[in-house]
Amino acid sequence: MLVGAKLQGRVVIVDDVLTDGASKREAVDIIRAAGATPVAVLIAMDRMERKDDEGPSRASAVQTFEAEYGIPVFAIANLDDLMTWLAGDALVAHAAAVAAYRERYGARADESGGST
Repeated sequence: MLVGAKLQGRVVIVDDVLTDGASKREAVDIIRAAGATPVAVLIAMDRMERKDDEGPSRASAVQTFEAEYGIPVFAIANLDDLMTWLAGDALVAHAAAVAAYRERYGARADESGGST
């Protein structure tokens, strides 16, 4: 399961996105089992998706992961950043498709108790 240097000390998990958090939870368990301490998760894009599309919670998967594990998640960019870029660029035609994605799957900062 592990390739490379021995896990030790403080570890940052790096990935492209956090969708439901399952792979990050597994990584946390592996890191802790190896005797190291996971201290943060770095993702390229926070899609700001709700963890439970059917449930009443408006919290995002990132917010849920942070609350459950006490490990901060840092994103290079998020859906708000993408929407801002699309609105101000020649690619504005794509903004409607991204807005529809957000409406279906998104957790908004003002409805979920904060942003990440």
